[in-house]
Amino acid sequence: MVRRSVQLVKDQNRKLKTLIIVVPLVLIIVFLVLYYTKKPAMELAKLQTENSVEVVFDSTPLDDTAFVISTTKKIFYKNALIKEQVIYDTVPYTGSKTELVEEEGGERKIKVPNEYEFFITVK
Repeated sequence: MVRRSVQLVKDQNRKLKTLIIVVPLVLIIVFLVLYYTKKPAMELAKLQTENSVEVVFDSTPLDDTAFVISTTKKIFYKNALIKEQVIYDTVPYTGSKTELVEEEGGERKIKVPNEYEFFITVK
C-alpha cells in the first residue's frame, strides 16, 4: 500500500513538472502567433512619397440607375504633395443580387448592388 502511494506521488510530481514546462511554452507560442497575425502587411501611412504617384479608386451607388466612380490622384515630389486631382464619373447601374445575411434571429435575404471591378495597368 505504501509503495503504491509513493508511486502515485512520483507520477503526480512528474505530471506537474511536465505541466510547468509545457504551459508556458504553449502560452508563448499563442502570444507570438497572435502578435504577428495582427500586424497589417503594409500601412498606408508609411507609403514611399519620394517621387511617387498614389491613385485611389472608389465606387458609390448613386441611385437605382447609376454609380459614381471617383479617381483620386496624388503626385509627390521629394516627399511633398505637389498636385492632387479628383475625377468623378457617372456609370450605369450594374444591377443587384440577393445575399443571405446571418443575424441573431436567423438568416434573411437582402439586395446588394453588383459593383464594378477595377483593373489597373502600370507601365
